[in-house]
Formats: sequence, C-alpha cells, structure tokens
Amino acid sequence: MGLGSADMSDLEDKLKLWKKEMELKAGEAAHRQMKKLLQDRVQSDILLEGRAAAFTVEMEKKLLGKIDAYAGELVEVEKERSTTFEKLSHRMDDCLVKINAEYEEKVLGAAKKEAEMETHIVNVVNR
Repeated sequence: MGLGSADMSDLEDKLKLWKKEMELKAGEAAHRQMKKLLQDRVQSDILLEGRAAAFTVEMEKKLLGKIDAYAGELVEVEKERSTTFEKLSHRMDDCLVKINAEYEEKVLGAAKKEAEMETHIVNVVNR
C-alpha cells in the first residue's frame, strides 16, 4: 500500500514539473517578443535627437540587460527542472521494477504453495 502512495506522489510531482515547464516555455516566448519590441524601440530612439532620447535608450539598454539576466535564470531553472524530472523518472522506474518483482515473487509463492497443497492432498488421498 505504501508503494501506491509513493507512485501517486511521484505522478503528482511529475505533473507539477510539466506544468512548470509549460509556464517556463510561455515565459520564454513572452521574453523573446518583449525583447524584440524593446530592440525595435531602441533602434527608433537612436534616430531621435536630444537628451531625452539618449536617456530612454540608456534605460532600455539596462532593461534589456535585466531581461537577458532573467533569461539566464530561466535557463538555469530549466536545467534544474530537467534534472529533477530525470530523478523522478528514475525513482518511478525503480519503484515499478520493485513492484513487478514483488508481484512476481507473490505469484510464484502462491503457485508454489498451491503445488505443495496439491502434493499434500495427493499424499493424504493415497495413504
């Protein structure tokens, strides 16, 4: 019974990881679009004259730097998620192997007991 609970927990963990992966992918797509929009805006502002345009360009460059830093964090989170996912997959595989081994052991044990009972009955009847 304990193994079934562990399997459900592993499945729930795997589903949470898949959900997190989908959120990360959506975040990456939004990041790419936002970066493109900001890059286009930076190019337009470079053409403008004046101190305000220069200030805006500088702020947007800083923002792009922060966005790139966030993208790096997303890559690290994805690596961590992938590692965790692999560990959970291996744990689930190990659990399934153990469950199958226990099942086979019980089936073989039951078959052996049944054969012993049949032998015993035959011996009792033949006496």
